[in-house]
Amino acid sequence: MVHRRARSLIQLPTWVLVDDKAELEMRRHGQVRGRDVIFVRPVAGGGTGGAGAGQGQVPDVHPLAQVDHKNVQRLLEVLVTDEGPVLVLEAIPGESLADRIAREGTLDAQEVASIGSELADALGALHGIGALHRDIAPENVMIRPDGSTCLECFGWVDVATEGGEVSIGAEQGRSDVGLPRYPAPEQLAGKPASRRTDFFGLGCLLHLCLTGREAFHERSEVRRPPTTESMMLPGVPEALAREIGACLALSPGRRPRSAHDLAGRLRAAVRGSPPAPPRPGVPWRWRSAVVAALVLLAIGIFVKRPGRVDADAGRGVSPSARGGDVAGGAYAPAYGRSRALLIGIGQAYGANGFPVLPNARRDVQALAQRLESLPGRWEVTTLLDGDATHDGILAAKADLERDLRPDDQVLIFYAGHGRDHDASSASGWMIPADGRTLEDDPSRSRWLRFDEFARFFREVPAKHVLVAMDCCYGGRLATWRSQGATGFEERYLTRPARLVIASGRPNERVSDGVSGEHSPFAAAFLRVLSGGEEAVTSSRLFVEIEEEFRLRGVPHTPMLGHPEGEEPGEFVFFLNE
Repeated sequence: MVHRRARSLIQLPTWVLVDDKAELEMRRHGQVRGRDVIFVRPVAGGGTGGAGAGQGQVPDVHPLAQVDHKNVQRLLEVLVTDEGPVLVLEAIPGESLADRIAREGTLDAQEVASIGSELADALGALHGIGALHRDIAPENVMIRPDGSTCLECFGWVDVATEGGEVSIGAEQGRSDVGLPRYPAPEQLAGKPASRRTDFFGLGCLLHLCLTGREAFHERSEVRRPPTTESMMLPGVPEALAREIGACLALSPGRRPRSAHDLAGRLRAAVRGSPPAPPRPGVPWRWRSAVVAALVLLAIGIFVKRPGRVDADAGRGVSPSARGGDVAGGAYAPAYGRSRALLIGIGQAYGANGFPVLPNARRDVQALAQRLESLPGRWEVTTLLDGDATHDGILAAKADLERDLRPDDQVLIFYAGHGRDHDASSASGWMIPADGRTLEDDPSRSRWLRFDEFARFFREVPAKHVLVAMDCCYGGRLATWRSQGATGFEERYLTRPARLVIASGRPNERVSDGVSGEHSPFAAAFLRVLSGGEEAVTSSRLFVEIEEEFRLRGVPHTPMLGHPEGEEPGEFVFFLNE
């Protein structure tokens, strides 16, 4: 059978007739009117091959048709066969990166950084038109005779949705059959891929180039990425190992944000000059004092950098000293005071017929100790076991409400039992220390609705409020909103924020962890607050919790969100002076 020629996507006088589909399947290299070409059939279910490119249809649009970049293999034609579309791509002279590695074993740091930055540039071109490669591997990279790098083999390429994601297909996500060489954890889980999925594959490739070893030896969602130290062989700059390690993060939110940013960082890693923009996984630095001063003078605001302050001033400038109009939304670029209400109920449940939670009290005690050690003089109220009664919780919350000021931040952390609502999927219950089972108290007279915290969000004057729910069904307090980690920016401090971070989704039960340790949620919380960064945002905290859950194989999924109709924004923890 002769397969007809598809509409030319790039205006080139090229065409091909294929008499035998078996020949097309087997033949990788060929010629079209004197031009060396490569035939690639998109992976079934792995990539669309272009919008509308189903069996027997002519693909009017293919993402590669829009790309013209020196580090990206060119698409010359799309053919239509009975088995679906076939891409006709230019043949790149030189050798594959796989052959280079097989011959030399490892590459020097300078070459690894050069290859990585050029491939990041290539990914930037793809991502710029909404496409993902999804199969970055040494076999799919060519080294030209002049030493430049070219990304090829686009069998997995696909177009992202408006949210920047494409699906790999859940049926493929659970099998090794048909997967790319370096599937990211989200691909293995059958979840949508994103630009950061490509960065994971690039990280695996660069790790192999640098060390001669695979970064991961099994295809599992629960894997420990290699450490920076394990990549620091003789002659390898720490900065380069750190950038590769960031690409290998199991949580997508911890990987680099953009291909452009990654390319610049890889180049800078071997030059020894740090790049300007921050990215997740690297300690954030304060802006240059000179630049900050110029900006602040331009807008007519004097800002005091958060640091050690007088006891009555809290962190930064007080509203009275600033002279701003809080009611009009002009918040101080710093916190007034940092307040926390921490509730941990564990052993007390045993007296009322509920299962004992062995770690809840320990979690809250450790968190209180950590908060009190942070700069800014956190004022912490703890309610543990018998003190965390129905009336005790309401009274502590009321005291907090009365004492909060417009530029304050407030954290509420609840570790205890949660129950779902009988009729509503948007509400649930906290079980105080004196709460009774339904058999003993069908009216739930001593239980507390999640709505108590929803009201707290609406009524307190504090600038930033974060409620952390380490309990079953805690995700019901929030409208779903997940995002990647963000570095601290001073603008966050001038905007309101109302956030919920929960250890599980609305209909999930959650784990208290191994007795004598911490719950997975609390363990991640404490680890982040013990880090070496100057400041950590709520988004970064969420990403670290995701990572902790992934490494432990925790069966429930954390959430970051905000109450319906409330401001999302960012909550900021300052960790160092």
